This record gives sequence, structure tokens and C-alpha cells, in this order.
Amino acid sequence: MSGVKGSGLNGFWGDASLEPKRKFRWILGMNGIPHWLLKTASRPNISLTEAEHDFLNYKFYFPGRVSYDELSITLADPVNPDATSTLYQLLLDSGYMLPNNLKQQNLGLGGGAENGVGLISKKAAVQAISGLYLHTLDSQGAIVEAWRFHNAWIKSVNFDDLDYSSDELINLQVSIRYDWATVDARKGFVDTQKLGKMPGERSK
Repeated sequence: MSGVKGSGLNGFWGDASLEPKRKFRWILGMNGIPHWLLKTASRPNISLTEAEHDFLNYKFYFPGRVSYDELSITLADPVNPDATSTLYQLLLDSGYMLPNNLKQQNLGLGGGAENGVGLISKKAAVQAISGLYLHTLDSQGAIVEAWRFHNAWIKSVNFDDLDYSSDELINLQVSIRYDWATVDARKGFVDTQKLGKMPGERSK
């Protein structure tokens, strides 16, 4: 590509100012989860379905729908802040109500949780995690790639196992479903002014 810095045969390796993205430079934002609890996070995996057409001894393929795989994250579970309690609360905030709190006599009357009737909805589940983002950083801590996950909600949480013979940390495995993702990485930098306010970010 002409006009791209370091696009020559040895441009990348010969120019010390050019730097690859690194796996350990990232932050993920989700309501109630501090950045430092995160251990691993998958990036979006996008695939297209296909339609197949046979003719004689030939096969032809046509692209179909676009789908996004679930996002998988791993986080540590300290005593304070308690990640287990936080994730369990996010489930409750999604609309889930414990069976012993359900007031069956109020079914059909509406009113939601205030009336003792709690049912999970996509709106509540999406609002529970308050917008999910994944940022890749450079060596100066600036954002060079910003992923946003639209209509994201927690699909599953694995609270790990206990083992008397192990001294490892307890890790939580979380799967998140979303409708689509967008990325901002124009010209190798991100205009943070256009990203808007992030979950948990305080107003200046």
C-alpha cells in the first residue's frame, strides 16, 4: 500500500517508531467490574453463512447472513470487590426473580419487580451491563483500537470449581451474547472524544 508508513519491504522491522498491537495491552469495560480483575478476553469472531448450489460436478457458494460468536472473558474473583456477587447481581438486574420471591397471585397484573413479578427481558439484560467495550492500548496507554458490542447481555457464568489440592486463584468464566460489534481504529489512533462516556467513567 503506497503512502502507508513502513509499507516498504523491510519498513516495519526497520522503523523503530512502528509498533504491533500487543495481547497484554487492553482494557474491558463492563458495569461493576474493575479493569484489573480481567485476565483474558476474546475478540470478535465474525462468520458468514453460505448457500450451496450444485451443477453437474461443480459446486458454487453464495454468502448469506453475518453472525457474531459469543464473547468469552475470564476474570479473577477477589474477596473485595467480590466478582461473584457483582455478576449475580447483574443476573438479578436482568429481570430474574428468585422463585420464593415471586407473587403468583399478581401474574397478569403487570408492575414488574415492584409488584412481585420478575421476568427477564432483553432490555433489562442489556441495561444491566451498561454497554460493553474492549480497548487495545499502545505503549503510552492510548487507545489504538476500540470495540463496542451492541445489545450485549450475559449469557452464562461459570463460577469455577473448588479443590483442596490446588492453590490457584478462583476464576470466573463469562460468556456474553451481542447482536453486532463495531470497531474504531482509523489511521492507527482513536478519537476518544467521539467514543462517548464509558461505563463506570466519572464525569470530569
